[in-house]
Amino acid sequence: MYRRQFNKLMLLGIGSSTYLPWMTSSIVSTNNLRRMQKVERLRPGDTVALIAPGSPITEEKLNKAIANMHSLGLKVKYNENVLLKHGYLAGSDQARLQDLHEAFADTSVKGIWCIRGGYGCPRLLPRIDYKLIKKNPKLFIGYSDVTALLHAFYKKARLLCFHGPMGGSTFTPFALENIKATLMEPRESWQIKTHTENNVYYSIRKGSVEACLVGGNLSLLCALVGTPYEVDFKNKIVFIEEVGEKPYRIDRMLTQLRQASNLRKAAAIVLGVFADCEADVGDDSLSLKETLMDRIYDLGIPAFYGFPTGHIKDQCVLPIGGRVRFNTEKGLMTFIDEYVR
Repeated sequence: MYRRQFNKLMLLGIGSSTYLPWMTSSIVSTNNLRRMQKVERLRPGDTVALIAPGSPITEEKLNKAIANMHSLGLKVKYNENVLLKHGYLAGSDQARLQDLHEAFADTSVKGIWCIRGGYGCPRLLPRIDYKLIKKNPKLFIGYSDVTALLHAFYKKARLLCFHGPMGGSTFTPFALENIKATLMEPRESWQIKTHTENNVYYSIRKGSVEACLVGGNLSLLCALVGTPYEVDFKNKIVFIEEVGEKPYRIDRMLTQLRQASNLRKAAAIVLGVFADCEADVGDDSLSLKETLMDRIYDLGIPAFYGFPTGHIKDQCVLPIGGRVRFNTEKGLMTFIDEYVR
C-alpha cells in the first residue's frame, strides 16, 4: 500500500526559406479563455510536485529535476512512487495515478512538473478524478507523452495547462527565459521568435492568425483520436512536434489526422522541430520537408515549420487553451494575454 503523503521535501533558500508569396490574416472569435481556469503563477519559495506519469526515471534524472526547480527558487515535493519501475512504466497505473491525485489535492503544492514523458499517460485518462482537478486548479507542465494529460485536463477540467520543458530537461537560457516569462513573471504581448539554432525553418503557407492554441506530440494527438479526449482542432492554432519518426510514419500520422479528425478545420498549423525525422541515406523516401509540404500545404491554411517546440533543448512554453497570434511569414508567436494570475 502506498503512502498517502508526499515523503520528500527539498528546499532551496529562497536558415530560412519561403514557399508562397501571398499572405492571409484572420482573427478567430471565441471567448474560450474566459471559460478556462487560469492558475496561480509560480513565485520563488513556492512548492512544486515532481511526478513521473509515463516511463520510469533514474535517480540521476530526479536529481536533475530537483536542481532545475531550485534554480527557479522553488521548493520540491515528490512521492516515493516516483522512482518505481514496472517494465516500461514508472510504476503501476494505480501508483502513478495516486501521485497525480495527491499532487492536485495537496494545498501546499502550487504547481506540478512532469519529470519525463516516454509512455504511459494515456492509460491514466479514464481513471483520473477530473472533479478533483477542477476543484484544485494548479499549474501543470510537460510535453511529449504528457500531451495526453494536457488535453484531458483542458477538455474535462477546463484547466489551462502548459506544454514545455520537462522537469528533467536541460534548462538552457532560452528555455529559462520562456519559463519565467510565461509561468513566473507573465508578460502580456510576450513574443516567441523562431530560434535558428534549433533547426531549419520555413513558411508552408503565409498568413497571420489569432486563435486559441492546442497541440503537442503528433503520435499522441493521433492516439487520442476516437477517444473522449480527442483534440478539437476547429478554429484553433494547432502546434505539432515529433521525434525519431521516419517521413513515411509522419505521413501516416498526418494522414490519419486529416481523415479521422477535424484538422482540416484548423485556423493554422505551427510545426515544431521534428528531431531525427529524416530518412536514412539511400532510403527510397520523400524528405521530411517534402512530406510536410505534401500533407499540410493543400489544407489551405497558414502553416509554418521549425518553431521552437519539441524534443529540443531550446524549447518554449506554450499555453494549451490560451489565445495567441501567429505570423507564419516571420515565424513569430505573440501572447495576447497572461495565462497565469
